[in-house]
Amino acid sequence: MATCTRIDAMVQAFIDGELSPSDRVIFEQHVSECRPCSEVVRKHQRSAAFLFEALAEHRLERSLRQQVLEHLPEMENAPSDLIGVNWRAKHPVHRWSLVARYVPLGVTALLVVGLVILNVYWPERLPASGAVGVITGHAGQAFHTTETDTTPVPATIEEFVNPEDQYETAAASNLMLTLAGPTQVKLNEDTRIKVIDERRLSLVKGEIWLDVGRDGRLFRVNTPGGQVTVFGTAFNIEVVQNATTVTVVEGEVQVETARDAFVLVNRGEQVQFSAQEEPTAPKPVNVSPIVSWSNQVVANTKAVKVFERYISHSETAAEIAAKDVHFIDIAQMGCSQLLGIRLSWQPDRYTGGHCGYDVYLYDSAWRPLFKQHVDAVVFDEKKQKSFEVSTPNGKTITGAWFNVRVIPDMPGKVETEVEVIGIAR
Repeated sequence: MATCTRIDAMVQAFIDGELSPSDRVIFEQHVSECRPCSEVVRKHQRSAAFLFEALAEHRLERSLRQQVLEHLPEMENAPSDLIGVNWRAKHPVHRWSLVARYVPLGVTALLVVGLVILNVYWPERLPASGAVGVITGHAGQAFHTTETDTTPVPATIEEFVNPEDQYETAAASNLMLTLAGPTQVKLNEDTRIKVIDERRLSLVKGEIWLDVGRDGRLFRVNTPGGQVTVFGTAFNIEVVQNATTVTVVEGEVQVETARDAFVLVNRGEQVQFSAQEEPTAPKPVNVSPIVSWSNQVVANTKAVKVFERYISHSETAAEIAAKDVHFIDIAQMGCSQLLGIRLSWQPDRYTGGHCGYDVYLYDSAWRPLFKQHVDAVVFDEKKQKSFEVSTPNGKTITGAWFNVRVIPDMPGKVETEVEVIGIAR
């Protein structure tokens, strides 16, 4: 019976159909009874088929032998033994000195071919640890800088977005990022942003359009004039000379300035604010012409597939508004004046890493009344189960019922589920 070593030397000749009838019978009989050799043959066949298809466009349709010889008249047209050479290559004599000499060269050649094939058929590069999105749309000139390298480089389709990355578009240009959520961020021309993480970014200048992923988590946009807190929505923000204009297409956002002035903006409404000026009252606007520029920013299909493959995102919709809105009816208590709010909770097992909370009080018509911050250390203390938020300057607020929104200041840290109770008289 033939040995495995002999069969291994006959594999390529078998695949090429060049074995003699007797050798073919010996080969097939051995392979049918020897599982390791059978696996070797299958691997060779798969590799040959793959290379045949991958290099199809480079295969010669006819022999160049005669054409080459015709252009070399000074060489003797000596008879060649190509068939014999080919046969001996596929039926080598086991001379270990020759094997030791040429195996490294063969391995190197196979590695080079493999790398070329991988580069052609697997061009996608893996994201760095912590990547939060992908560049999915681009037209014109856009540039990218990182936290460690401030030299602007051209932004490219399918490039991964990481925390602290900054992007800027030139005139007559646009850019689109898709962040985990998924959240779409479109940059108009002459716009600069910084991606803080998958749920926070800063708009330095220019205009952006966002469709925020409705996965039950807050999204925040910082501007020179203040902060926009998003509750799952589509909206447009423009910054011109430090003045910010927010236009809501769908859903609801909350605009807040550095002076703690805040206001809710609903679908089809617009507000303006700056660091020195409180937000204007929301006013109805025709949204379509304001956001029409965003319709020209289209996602690249291949880049979207890269995002879907490598960046995690929620498949379910969950509005954040219902989770963090609380209703206080002091009329049922026989009261008409609100003195404050009590937050109650059950302590968890974590001794640190909690987020703090911003507590916003609105009247029954959702007009803003006041805001107060509850620091994270309150929730680190395991013996504490409640915290009282007093009205400004201890003054009472008259009304029958109120709305309270409790929003984490650092989404992603340990959150505490709180119960809101009104303190009234």
